[in-house]
Amino acid sequence: MYAEFMQGVTLEFKLTVRHSDVSLAAIREKDLELWTAFEELVRRRLGVQPYPPAVCDTLRRHFAGFELTQEMVQRAQRYGVAPVTWALSEDGALTAWAAGPAEAASHVETTLTQAVRQLERMERVRLTPRSLLASALARLALGVARLNARVPPGPRMFLFAGRRSSSRRFLVLQNWYCGLHLRGWAGTSALLATATLDGTLRALGSRLDRLGVGPLVGTLAHETLMLTDQLLAGYDIQQATGAATEQDGATTTVGCLLGHLLLLASGGGLAAATALPDTQGTPGFVASALAARPPREFLADLEARLDSGSYCDMAEVVMTAWEERWRGVEEGARPPRPRFIHSNLEGWESVVELARAPERVRPWAFAFGTLADGFLPFQDASGGEVEVHLGSLVMKAVQARHPGAVGSAAESAAKLGDDSAGGKFEFDTRLPEGTKERILERLGQLSQAHDLEGDAVSKALAQAYSAVTREHLLQ
Repeated sequence: MYAEFMQGVTLEFKLTVRHSDVSLAAIREKDLELWTAFEELVRRRLGVQPYPPAVCDTLRRHFAGFELTQEMVQRAQRYGVAPVTWALSEDGALTAWAAGPAEAASHVETTLTQAVRQLERMERVRLTPRSLLASALARLALGVARLNARVPPGPRMFLFAGRRSSSRRFLVLQNWYCGLHLRGWAGTSALLATATLDGTLRALGSRLDRLGVGPLVGTLAHETLMLTDQLLAGYDIQQATGAATEQDGATTTVGCLLGHLLLLASGGGLAAATALPDTQGTPGFVASALAARPPREFLADLEARLDSGSYCDMAEVVMTAWEERWRGVEEGARPPRPRFIHSNLEGWESVVELARAPERVRPWAFAFGTLADGFLPFQDASGGEVEVHLGSLVMKAVQARHPGAVGSAAESAAKLGDDSAGGKFEFDTRLPEGTKERILERLGQLSQAHDLEGDAVSKALAQAYSAVTREHLLQ
């Protein structure tokens, strides 16, 4: 999508540690040897050129419909991976920044996030990588056994792991183990693990279809919708609401809808089209999607991946809207009912519980990564237990820039989520005082369900889509 429609866009990604036992700033200040080794690890990994041959071969074999275009290859060779810089925020937290052309900045996220996740500084006990790996695998095996014993047959199981894995060794073995033993296994988003297993087992002459490799699966990234919203905020304000000025506020999520359509138009495919509705709030997204008249195939293939908030509440919003949309239409003339992928799982028991939810809102698939990672308790020298907690961190695009951007209401690429506590809120923290409140106010308007003029929303979406795909606004 970036290579086809957004060649002129630059992005800034920000990595934030939400909570951790030891802060990055403390590690850099108190353990220079560890921090130096970490920086060298990041430098080495980010120095790998995007799309090496083994990765391309794995994508072609295991990711249905993937096509590596000449434009993608040329841009990867030209821009590589964006450099990483570190900065202290006002509250003393150490944050990482990656800025550059869209793909170059985006390539940083998975590698850097995983490296930071792996950075641990233990105070009470010294643990070897082998001990950590053994503990994580034992915890994984216990969790898989629990799911196999208690979740009824039917739900598909995806592994959305990689960027937050406790180690890359564990990531590979985690994927292999789940592929072999997790009932309902349907695929993984971990390209590194799949490429490693694919190459190793092929070299050994093993039958891949029997050994739990792939297939690769993906849905959609919040930053894709965050950046289209920022770059094209004017279509929300000036067109879809009928507002005369920006001060009248925005009540539609045209930019968010457009992000979905651009992904499909650039080769995402309709067979597994996925909606990610919680970027600015699910109720507002659903209201805008139902008011607009995008291509009929988009609505027919609508699925929802919920990443925040109450699963059952948000599934109810989507299903109720779908039923209202097709009320009075004969069953045979309706598109398939929405299928829900639940990826905001709090524990193994939440999978067991939701697998028995009413059929109307029951997840079609569960997707997890962090849930299938972590450690069992360790013993210290005195015989007491030591807990090793994985820090919570996220890396999102918080600035998208292009001279052709439409509207000035969006001062930052931002994500709100459906979490009422605001735990998923992301924005550019470098902006002046008062900006956060304005961004939250705007996102709060977008997140709510409104009575919308279908013709106005459809017109705005059509104009935005044409501007990007036909007039090449962001090239």
